[in-house]
Amino acid sequence: MIGRRTFWPGAALAVAIGVCLVSDVFAYHSISAPFAGVTSAGALKDLWIVSSTSWNAKVQSNTNPAYDIGTIGWTWWTFRDTCDGVIIDNWVNPGSVRYGASDHWDIGIDDRDDCNGTYLGWSMGTHDFQHGGSIWQPYLDTNETLG
Repeated sequence: MIGRRTFWPGAALAVAIGVCLVSDVFAYHSISAPFAGVTSAGALKDLWIVSSTSWNAKVQSNTNPAYDIGTIGWTWWTFRDTCDGVIIDNWVNPGSVRYGASDHWDIGIDDRDDCNGTYLGWSMGTHDFQHGGSIWQPYLDTNETLG
């Protein structure tokens, strides 16, 4: 009997942690490639539900290992939500870069809207990596069901 009492609380805790991990890491898409002969460049898009009323989208450009390059960031970035393919909100952000840096990121926050159909969140845009004569500008997007 004692063994069962100690097992069930532990199992409940494991399930609770698993549910938290699944809800926190929602949609994630990244790519990387060798860059400028000195490092690898990485482009990331992510989104996750924060609460019953909001969700977040993320854009990030970085180098790994960390190496300061001439220009790092993105030429444009959009996060939006759609209901049955119709855009509800569309936040278009202009390009943003850092010079002589190894990492640049931003997070967008949006409210969750009512949708009786397929409700998706999107994070999309074109990254910008420049160093010396090397330029890499990959397009990347991700989407996930919000409700």
